Amino acid sequence: MNHSAKPVLLSAYRFFPSLGGLEQQLWLIAHELISRGFQVEVLTEKHEPNQKSMELFDGIKVIRLPFVKNRHILNQIYLAGLIAIFLWRNRGRYQFALVRAALTLYSLVFGLLKRLKILAYPTWVSADTGGDNDEVIQLRSWPMANYLIWAAKGNSIVNAICFDNQLHFLQLGFLQKQISTINNGVKIETYARNHYPSKIRRFVYSGRLIKQKGIFELLAAFALCQQQVPACFLSIVGDGPEMSNLIKLVENLGLKKQVKFWGKIESNKMAEIYAQHDCLVLPSYSEAFPMSVAEAIVAKRLVIATDVGEIRRFYGKQVIYCRQRDVEDLSAQMIAAVQNYQSNQLNYDAFIEKLDIRQVVDRILATLQVNR
Repeated sequence: MNHSAKPVLLSAYRFFPSLGGLEQQLWLIAHELISRGFQVEVLTEKHEPNQKSMELFDGIKVIRLPFVKNRHILNQIYLAGLIAIFLWRNRGRYQFALVRAALTLYSLVFGLLKRLKILAYPTWVSADTGGDNDEVIQLRSWPMANYLIWAAKGNSIVNAICFDNQLHFLQLGFLQKQISTINNGVKIETYARNHYPSKIRRFVYSGRLIKQKGIFELLAAFALCQQQVPACFLSIVGDGPEMSNLIKLVENLGLKKQVKFWGKIESNKMAEIYAQHDCLVLPSYSEAFPMSVAEAIVAKRLVIATDVGEIRRFYGKQVIYCRQRDVEDLSAQMIAAVQNYQSNQLNYDAFIEKLDIRQVVDRILATLQVNR
């Protein structure tokens, strides 16, 4: 079905082949829109020297602006200018725009141009981080914050993917009627044929390798777990600045045979990874609506996570919770999972439909009053 001769614009500072949750969610939304007959274009940045400024990738037209690594004020102004020029030149081209990473530079430029009536189409801007210091509330610390907040309010809809986002939008003066609360989504087609694990022996972490994800605590906790239940293993999926330090820590802990680093894995291969493991562990200091947990739920894996973001509100008692930055508590939860897990304790049927990317896109389009 051809919804409009005009394409749809998706925008964020990163896009495929980057492999973070933001990029993955944008990719899934893009393909769901394409399946419905929409033409999709993506405005992002060039993060690798060999990336083209413009290319058609898997049915998506990707436009990449020059990457600005050092985001000091002059470079921010330069990048904002590039975004604004692109949007002004294409001001009548798009049917609507979906922007990820709320109240970052992209959404501010969209909002400002909406305020100036240069852009007439509706814009939906979604947050992507959670916690007390998410990207929404961080705007308060920017120079000329009041003017930037004024610009951000020019967007049609701002979206909260966790309660922290919603609270911070309200604190910044956004009206409740301007705020949507649409969670992240994933493909759920494999859920019905997946099976819950019969026992817990193979743990997996999936995400960026940064300190804030609790990855060092995970390795320390796994070392304690090994002392009591040596027949268990841990896989680390992802890449990031702490990779070399984590490899050294594994060597120092004497766990080279029990811990495997997989590096970057494309999102469409993650189902295969989960099929080889029993339990996802995410001891993050801060999250909003983590994609790794949603993927593990679809794969019917056990989940151990910190009580952050929207995890408890969405999944309730179906997730095992550990305390933040607490190695002993995390280890205790992992040991208990190995020793006490019963396959009949899990049932994700109650919320699996809410994770469906098709339902997520339905809700986005309904919010924008676009014919689905």
